Amino acid sequence: YKKAVVENEDRNGLIIDLALKAYKEDKRILISVTSIEHGIRLENMLKMLIKDQKEFFIKGSTPTEVRNNFREALNHGNIKIVIATVIWNEAIDIPNLDVVINTKAQKSIIDFLQLVGRALRITATKKVCTIIDIYDYGCRYLTAHSKHRFEALEKEHLIEHKFLKLK
Repeated sequence: YKKAVVENEDRNGLIIDLALKAYKEDKRILISVTSIEHGIRLENMLKMLIKDQKEFFIKGSTPTEVRNNFREALNHGNIKIVIATVIWNEAIDIPNLDVVINTKAQKSIIDFLQLVGRALRITATKKVCTIIDIYDYGCRYLTAHSKHRFEALEKEHLIEHKFLKLK
C-alpha cells in the first residue's frame, strides 16, 4: 500500500492535477486519504502550487474546533480544498461540496458509499457532483479493490462514470 499508493509519484501527481483542475473551476474539493503520511505528502504538493491557502490536511488529532472551521470554510467556499482522513467519512454535512477525490484504494463498499455521500446532496446552486476514484493497476489486491468499487458504482444507475488511464 505504501509503495503503490502513498509513495506513488505518478498517482499522486494525477491526484494533484485533478484537484487543481477543479480548483481552477472554483469547485469545492475533498481529497480523502487513509494514511496520515499520504495526507501530508499531498498537502506538501498542494502548498507548492496554491499560495492563498496555508493548510489543507485534517486528521484524527486535529482539534474538533479546527475540523469544524475547515468544514464551514469549505462549505461556504472560503477554502477550496481539504484533505481528510476517515474522520470525515461519516456524520459530516458539506452540502456545497462539488468534488470528492477518493485516493484510499479501499475495498469496503460501505466506506466508499459513505465517502461519496459527502457530495451527493443537491442544493439550490449545485445539481451535479463529481466523484473521482483511482482505478489502480499493477498490484493485484488494489486492482481487485478497484474492480469491486467500480462494479458497485455500475449498479447505481444515477451515476455516470468514465475511466482515465494513467499513462
